[in-house]
Amino acid sequence: MINENALLAAILISAAIFDYKYRKVPNIVILPAAAGAFVMAAKSSGLIGFSGSMIGMIVGIALLLFPYAKGGI
Repeated sequence: MINENALLAAILISAAIFDYKYRKVPNIVILPAAAGAFVMAAKSSGLIGFSGSMIGMIVGIALLLFPYAKGGI
């Protein structure tokens, strides 16, 4: 079984390297990390964990959508 902390560290380090070099984090890093987070939430807390993760993602996108549309991000 994969250690969740080691996986998280690998994702964060790769995102930090991309961000430092190119000033953006590509979707090839973000999408598998988000999918893995949904799977881990569903695995640990079932449907409530999965739905909580989805709500958190939707709220996060909604909060950042306006600054993105105005060119701030």
